[in-house]
This record gives sequence, structure tokens and C-alpha cells, in this order.
Amino acid sequence: MIIIKIIGGIGNQMFQFAYGYAVSKKINTKLYLDLSEINKFNADVNFTNRKYELDVFNINSLELNQLLIKAIKVLIIVNKKLKLDKLKFYIYRKYNITIPVFTEYVHFGYNYIEQSFLKYTYIEGYFQSYKYFKDYENEIRNIFTIPQNNFSFLEYSEEIRIGVHVRRGDYANNVSIKKVHGLCSISYYESAFDFFYQTNNAVVFYIFSDSLKEVINEFEHLSIKYKLIFIPTTTLHASTDLLKMSNFNHNIIANSSYSWWSAWLNNNSKKIIISPSQWVTDNYINSTIKDLVPENWKKI
Repeated sequence: MIIIKIIGGIGNQMFQFAYGYAVSKKINTKLYLDLSEINKFNADVNFTNRKYELDVFNINSLELNQLLIKAIKVLIIVNKKLKLDKLKFYIYRKYNITIPVFTEYVHFGYNYIEQSFLKYTYIEGYFQSYKYFKDYENEIRNIFTIPQNNFSFLEYSEEIRIGVHVRRGDYANNVSIKKVHGLCSISYYESAFDFFYQTNNAVVFYIFSDSLKEVINEFEHLSIKYKLIFIPTTTLHASTDLLKMSNFNHNIIANSSYSWWSAWLNNNSKKIIISPSQWVTDNYINSTIKDLVPENWKKI
């Protein structure tokens, strides 16, 4: 069996599930989800508490028994304290023995892992690359849907419609999180607007944000030149707005996995996706980011 640890917001959860799903399919085994961390409350002010948000999708994976999770946690602690990762790879390659715990060690890139190496394994990480599940893209797209996908403001129009995501929320309000992730600037969005506007001025930008009032004020001066429509965020479920954004002609995304999935799930074969070239504030990490943003997306 494969056990994947679920942490973070819905975008992170989708990456983790997609990776676990692909591995379990390749080695023909069951996929289990460890929800123990996501269900915990963390009082640390530098931490954004999340909840499990994949329950609206067509997911057949099983939640792991809590007693088994406790036993696995002991192995994880031993693994991290003794730093056994290199030894485990050596043992696998020499004796073909699978291991009980695997921790991802890349930030935003794709690191090929031999699938049989992960049999009967507890996996933790973020796995933020489309390459991890490229062999199962159609299945992943079908899983990440919800029954009612009817959004009235997306009715047929001669206008070119662009879904725009502006991430603020904890990125803006939490000092520690802002220091790591940073915010996409107004100049980034203006450059992205210009890119579309120069080719077709019959373009409308539909703006989504977790801090819409603040964003309306930020973008007020841009509404003189561009047609902007601000979409109130639904309180029903995080997946609703994510999937709404995937229904536009094109997308402008923020440095956010939530944004990433809205663009990746866009099924328009001629879609143009604009992504920020600076994904995090740390220059070293940013320089090592690879395989997160598909090659055919335009970076600004």
C-alpha cells in the first residue's frame, strides 16, 4: 500500500493526492491518506490552519487507521533523526528491499523516484510538479471535478475572458509567510493584462482573490484602461472558485498552488497561461525551481 501525508491548502493537497494516485496506479496497490496532520489545530501564529478539502472530489482513497499512523510516526522520527535517506536508497538498490518511509527532498522540482522503491511506503512532501502524474493526466482531471460546474457569468460571449487570481490572505497578513512567498506585484498583473490587451482589446479580466476588497482598491487605477470584473469569493468550498477559474479562455495566476491548479485544469486547448517568474522570495530556491510551471506557460 501507499500512504500519502495530506498537508497544506487545497492546492498542496491536490498535488499530494495526484502524486500518490500515480504511484499507486503504477505499482497496482491501494492508496491511503493520512489526515492526522491536516485535522490538527496549530496555535502557532506563523502557521495557517487548514482543513481537508479533497472530499468534494471523486476520490476513492481510504483514510488511514489512527493506530497505524501512530506506529508510522515513530518510524518517521527515527528516520529523520538518524538521517537514513541515503542508506535506504543504497539498501534498495543493492538488495531490492523496499522502505517504510520516504520524504521528498526537492522544493518545487521533479525528482524521479523508481516506483517499486515506494511499495508499502509512507510518503510525505509537496511534489509540486506535473511530471509526477503526467501518465495519468486525464484521470486526474476527471477526479478533480465537481458535479455542478455551471457558472452563469461564463456564458458565450464574443469577448475574450481571462481568469485572474490574486493571492493575498495569509501571504499578505502573516509576516513569516509573506517573507517566504512574497506577493505578485501590481506591475506583474499590469504586464499580464497588457499582453492580452495588445492582441485583442475586447478582453475582460475576471478577478478572484481571498482579499477582494483590498484588491479592488489596489486595482482601481487599472480599471481606467482595462475591463475588470471582480468576482466575490464563495464561502461554500475552496474548490468552487478554483474550478470557476479553470473555465476561462486563458488564465493569469499568482505564485500559488491554488492558482496553478485552476490553470492546469483549464481544458481549453488554445489556452494561454501567464505565470510569475518569481515564485518565492528566496533567490536561491527560486533559481532551483523547475518543472513546477509547464514549459508552454508564459512567465513574466
